[in-house]
Amino acid sequence: MEVLHKAKENIEIIRQAIKRDFLNLDTDKLNLKPNPDAWSILECFEHLNRYAAYYLPELERGVKSLENTMPPNEWKPTFLGKKSIESVAPENMKAQKTFKRMNPVNSHLEPIVMNKFLEYQDRFANIIDSALKVNANKKIVKIEFMKFMKLTLADTILFMDAHQRRHLAQARKLV
Repeated sequence: MEVLHKAKENIEIIRQAIKRDFLNLDTDKLNLKPNPDAWSILECFEHLNRYAAYYLPELERGVKSLENTMPPNEWKPTFLGKKSIESVAPENMKAQKTFKRMNPVNSHLEPIVMNKFLEYQDRFANIIDSALKVNANKKIVKIEFMKFMKLTLADTILFMDAHQRRHLAQARKLV
C-alpha cells in the first residue's frame, strides 16, 4: 500500500530533521516560546509523545488482531479518517484546538522529550512494517477522544504521519 510506504519514508525524514535541527539545541532554546500561549519546541514534541502513548499500543493491538488477513492493494479512506487527516495536515494552516490532556502548554520540559519521540518513531516504523502485511483498511483503532468510534489501521497511521509533520513544521519555525 503506497501511502503506508510514504508514511514510513516520512519517519526517516522526521528522524533526520530531529537530529539535524533540534538535538544540538540547549534546554533553554528548546523551551523558548514566541508568546505565552504558544508552544515551545519541546511542547510540540511532548504533544506528539502523548498521542503516541495512546495510539501506538492501539495500532499494535490492531495489527495483531488482523494477522490472518490479506493486505489490500490500495488505501480506502473512510470519511472520518479523511477528515481527521485533513484537520492535522501540515498544509492546513487553520489553528486546531487540542484536548487538555494532550496540551503540554506551560510545561518546562527536558530534552529527554526528543529521545522519547525518537523511540516512538522506531516503534511506529515497526508498526507500519507490520501493517503492510495485513488488511489495513479494517476499522480497528479506537479514537482517543471518542473510544466508541474507530478508524482503520491505515487512516490512523496516516493521521499520525500528518500530525507529526504538522508539529515538526511548527517546531522548525522556532529554531
